[in-house]
Amino acid sequence: MSGIILIPTAYIVAAIGSIVVGFIFLALYNRREDRREWAQKASAICREWGLTRIADLLDAYARGDYSQIVRTLRQFVLEMRTGPSAIVEMLWDATLKVTTYVAQKDPEKAVQLRQILTATKITTVKKDD
Repeated sequence: MSGIILIPTAYIVAAIGSIVVGFIFLALYNRREDRREWAQKASAICREWGLTRIADLLDAYARGDYSQIVRTLRQFVLEMRTGPSAIVEMLWDATLKVTTYVAQKDPEKAVQLRQILTATKITTVKKDD
């Protein structure tokens, strides 16, 4: 022998394969972390606009708490089944924030909102229950 150590091809393939798998794992991990970061940002925006149920779902996703996602969705569906008043209650804050924004920023849509509100005559309030 001339002092050269021969390494079997299987060892070289295994080493290269493990490096490739490591890079793939890191790439997938970073993509998952990017999705979670975007979920947190979207959650903050939804919460700011009064969409707290959607924000709760996004927070659970960002934490990786998938069982909380299922519990939140189940509670959401159960509440929606109770009738329109539950849906109105869930969307009330968002509705106020959107109409306030529109009234301040878009004169044409503000006129449409005023027309809808003045054309609607409330005689009695009927409960869903």
